[in-house]
Amino acid sequence: MKKRTQVVYSLIILLLVLTTAGILSAPAEAQSAQANSVSVLFILDDSGSMLGNDPTNLRYTAAKLFIAALDDGDEVGAIRFSTTSQPIIAQMTPIANPANQAGLIDLLKPVAADGYTDVKAAFELAESTLKTSTSSGSRKIVIFLTDGQPEVPNKSASYEQEALEVARRLNVPVYAIALTNASQTSFLTEVAGQTGGQVLPAHTANDLLDRYLEILKNLKDRTVMGAGAVSSPAQVNLTLDPALMPYISKVTFIVSKEAGVTARLFDPSDQEIFPENSQVSFAVTSDAGFAAYSIPFPASGEWRFKISGSGSAQVRAILHSRLRTRIISPAGMVEAGQPLRIVVNLIEEQADGSTVKIVGDASFTARVTLPDGSRQSLDTFYDDGSHGDLTAGDGNFSREFVETSQPGSYSIDVAGWKGVIPVAASTRVEAIGFPQIVIDQPLNQLYEVRTDPIPFSIHLEGMAEGSVFEGGFLAKITTPGGHTSQLELVPQGDAYVGEFLPVESGLHSVTFLAVKAYFQGLPFQKEATVSFEDVTIAQLRGLSAQLGLSNTNQQRFEVQQAQQGIPLVVTVQSTSPQEQPVNFNLEGLAGFSLQETGPFVVSANGQATFTLHLLGDAQLQPGAYAGTLVLASSGEVDLVNNRFPLALELFIPTLTFSDVEVQSTCVEGRCWQWSTVRLILNSQSTSLHPERVDIRLAGVAGASLSATSIEVQPGSARIELEIQPQTAFKPGKYEGQIELEAKRPGVQVLPVEPLPAGFQVDVFIKSCSKPLIIFGISLLILAIIIIVAVKKVRDRNRPPLVTGTLTYWESQRPNQTTSVDLSLSNSPVIQIGRAEPSQVMIPDDTLADIHLTLFTERLGEEIRIKMKVVGGPLKKGYETYQIGDEVELEQNADYQMGNTRFNYVPDFQI
Repeated sequence: MKKRTQVVYSLIILLLVLTTAGILSAPAEAQSAQANSVSVLFILDDSGSMLGNDPTNLRYTAAKLFIAALDDGDEVGAIRFSTTSQPIIAQMTPIANPANQAGLIDLLKPVAADGYTDVKAAFELAESTLKTSTSSGSRKIVIFLTDGQPEVPNKSASYEQEALEVARRLNVPVYAIALTNASQTSFLTEVAGQTGGQVLPAHTANDLLDRYLEILKNLKDRTVMGAGAVSSPAQVNLTLDPALMPYISKVTFIVSKEAGVTARLFDPSDQEIFPENSQVSFAVTSDAGFAAYSIPFPASGEWRFKISGSGSAQVRAILHSRLRTRIISPAGMVEAGQPLRIVVNLIEEQADGSTVKIVGDASFTARVTLPDGSRQSLDTFYDDGSHGDLTAGDGNFSREFVETSQPGSYSIDVAGWKGVIPVAASTRVEAIGFPQIVIDQPLNQLYEVRTDPIPFSIHLEGMAEGSVFEGGFLAKITTPGGHTSQLELVPQGDAYVGEFLPVESGLHSVTFLAVKAYFQGLPFQKEATVSFEDVTIAQLRGLSAQLGLSNTNQQRFEVQQAQQGIPLVVTVQSTSPQEQPVNFNLEGLAGFSLQETGPFVVSANGQATFTLHLLGDAQLQPGAYAGTLVLASSGEVDLVNNRFPLALELFIPTLTFSDVEVQSTCVEGRCWQWSTVRLILNSQSTSLHPERVDIRLAGVAGASLSATSIEVQPGSARIELEIQPQTAFKPGKYEGQIELEAKRPGVQVLPVEPLPAGFQVDVFIKSCSKPLIIFGISLLILAIIIIVAVKKVRDRNRPPLVTGTLTYWESQRPNQTTSVDLSLSNSPVIQIGRAEPSQVMIPDDTLADIHLTLFTERLGEEIRIKMKVVGGPLKKGYETYQIGDEVELEQNADYQMGNTRFNYVPDFQI
């Protein structure tokens, strides 16, 4: 019976097509046949923020209603994501029959929202899920719903780019539903744009149903009737025009509702529709959040939903019509204040599945509902290249709507006619009110510029709470001479700031531009301009003044050096557009003058370094000096940092020698030699560098020093020389003197008088008595060391004995223990078992004659006792050792072999 009914329905549709095909009075444009089926993959955000943004899980309800409006042969998949991603429907699954369709809907059960928003992981799971599709000819899309920006722990700088790359690899359009302003990001725009999809904003979860249905009507070219939500009790009427009925093959009535609401459907004859009615091909009524009824070839007239109970509901009718109006644009989001170009056309599906666009016999009007609830009508659309229409006679009818200054949602309801046959379509576009760039600095005024740059600062004004701005700004600066430069601004709080130092006077023009900027996911390309005038005051700035030629902070100089001239290196910077003369003067530095006289020249907009000399007079004395170097100029410039404090100390380098020591007796194993004698001098130098000093020995006939001059280092030093006779010294007493004289003029040597240098030469026995005693003692110590070493080697090669106490007991009688002193065996190896030859025999029939061998092992100075298993298993806790295993015997650990348990306590080693 069901097959016969389907045949009748098919004949009726064919007759209707043949009947209406003859009434086309205008040319029609043939179009390629559309896919008969679609594959839809839902990706649903379950992150923690959904608790507040979609507390009643309307994202799941809307997805269920979407599946309810699909046809046999369509394919569905679903995944959820937060910190991780999981499949809801295990793979892409075709709709085979009403029961299968209801089963897929039942799988979409919400879970508790929690965690992060890892979109990359979601797209990776989507990639593998789409590969499970078995429908080669279907049109595939992804519906991606999120309420926020991508967020993962320790998010890398490349995370979003990597996620975008995965989305591109899906190779299907991604329709992104942005729930709340926070999710309207450049990332979502890029995902939709680069995959051929679209971003659809939803202010609240109540908007989700219409967002899903907008995708459905574009995907399958359905017509959706109904709008908004109603509060119970209420009645919602959905009128099917009799003139359109020949084109309608099925209507799916859907209602999204709160759990406390009851929705009953009545046909034009006021008969209530129940799921079991013969005219219902598919119905879902068991879910508390929604209901759906699919009715093939419905009767024309007024269908009604009667809403009762407590709460609100949204009612829609989805028409499967061969004649339908398609709204090509606008879609998604636009900038408020920009004209809306509304483009529509009328298409008719033929019997073979192809469609034609109605060109001549079509007309359209539209009603636009503004965010404030007011309405405006557009009475005529044009296909003649005027009023916003791009191409005349192409079947795309256009009209430009310019009243878009209000931010918010604009509902566009289009009414079309093929002759007298009415069709309708609707869409909604979100007009985003963009913030404006407000220039805080610079102001339109005159600036005097010296050293400080002119601050730049802007901020955005008019951003709604929760809105998202991404990107940055730069300032494009045009100078009076026509040169252009760019300054990148940096964010600082709510502002973007920078600094600019003009180099020429006159009028500057500044344009602030957005760079790679997006507002609510839409490109932000606004700019703001300001002009300011500046007078640049030239400056001479002293940068540094350094005494001496080294880079250290050494401020000590010799009096002689000061009288010859101390270098003074000065660096000066000029911002003047021309050369500037400079002079230098000294203040307060008594006894000094500048050797060089000016003026000196600093180049235009340049920097110069001058080497001057502080010249001291002949009466300078050691001590501290202080004064100021002053930078002066005869030009019309500002002087900045033109005073440099100078502080220095003058001194006379002094070399002081003391603690003269002469060693002439037993010295370092040379006690039998008296041909040389060592001379030791201690020195203290205040000079800043090494000094050469002439040295002579007087008063010792036939002897001289090993050097005639010495080098004395700064600070303390020890100097060693030899007193060398022409022939060997004879025993006796010698009196000598050391005479010292600095080679460099201006260096003082103290003491002025010669230093005494006397020494005594003794006979051999007296000189070497101490070394001989030391030598004998050394031989005795060496002999003792050899004897001890030999003994240790012998002991080391001898195996150590097994020592300690072994205590054993029967497993079932832990209180009856027997202890064995292993030291009594006086052996490096001890065998333990049931019988001889074991040294320790234990009366246990479960043991082997030799069950275990104990032996010693030396590791350096440490002696360890180890066990080798030879007769059967040995256990320690959960560990089991088999025959042949060698393990270390641990102190106080419990072991078991057969029915015997034992432990070991070592002796104390001294």
